[in-house]
Amino acid sequence: SVKAIARKFNRYKVKNAVCLLQVQDTPKTFSACVVDICEGGMQLELNINVDELGVCPPASSLKILGHSIKGIPFPLTQDTLNIVWQNKQAVGCSFVNPSQI
Repeated sequence: SVKAIARKFNRYKVKNAVCLLQVQDTPKTFSACVVDICEGGMQLELNINVDELGVCPPASSLKILGHSIKGIPFPLTQDTLNIVWQNKQAVGCSFVNPSQI
């Protein structure tokens, strides 16, 4: 039998939300559409070729320089993301404390 995996956080779909991101410890910046978000992280749809960024999960971190995310029921207080998974242009990220990088 297959067991359902319970999510730690509720995910919230967002519309028309964009993040300006920077690859940690590099001058590379890019924008990405936010597909969904939760208190643990977010899913992004990249507008750039992943190979150009030189990032790979789980070793890469991104800094949120700005965003247009609205209408979520929790404050967006973390500004650092770790890439957890990547599938073509879709990227799953978790929020991290900058001291953990």
